[in-house]
Amino acid sequence: MSNLELLNEQWIEMCSDLAVILAEEYGDGSLETIKDDNGDEYYTERSQERYNDYYDEAESIMLRLGLRCPEIFSSHEGVGLHLRVNHESP
Repeated sequence: MSNLELLNEQWIEMCSDLAVILAEEYGDGSLETIKDDNGDEYYTERSQERYNDYYDEAESIMLRLGLRCPEIFSSHEGVGLHLRVNHESP
């Protein structure tokens, strides 16, 4: 799977899914959510912190597997920028 390039949307979706899996499998339970008055669902503050940590880990795993996303990472640097999907309410 070395150097398989993903689109930005694919990278974020895979990284997010992997972060949730890591949290559920290796964390201290599933990520908790709350709903606002509009019915939008968000992670609790603690779960958002856990998600962010696992997102970083998921990103590292994907890079180690040889997955790449040119839209997010500069190919000549070899080091990516951290992109986090924020599930907190505004």
